[in-house]
Amino acid sequence: MRGLEFKTIREQLGLTQDELSEVLCLSGKKVVSNIEREVRNPSLLTIVLLRLLAGLPQKKSKELQSLLISIYHKEIDPKGRKS
Repeated sequence: MRGLEFKTIREQLGLTQDELSEVLCLSGKKVVSNIEREVRNPSLLTIVLLRLLAGLPQKKSKELQSLLISIYHKEIDPKGRKS
């Protein structure tokens, strides 16, 4: 997946770089920025999750995004360390 496609899907989902990094369980918006600028490549899992979110109806996509974010926050404590 090229950076422009990654960015286009993020924008279609209506997410900021920070929000997308949470949904995809990435370490922050810098990672998303680097993928969009093609400084780094997304993992296969990241591509699959992004395409899944983009392919769902909007309501289902938002529900899945919320679920992924809640899982992410359960795995990371407030100090940013894995629990």
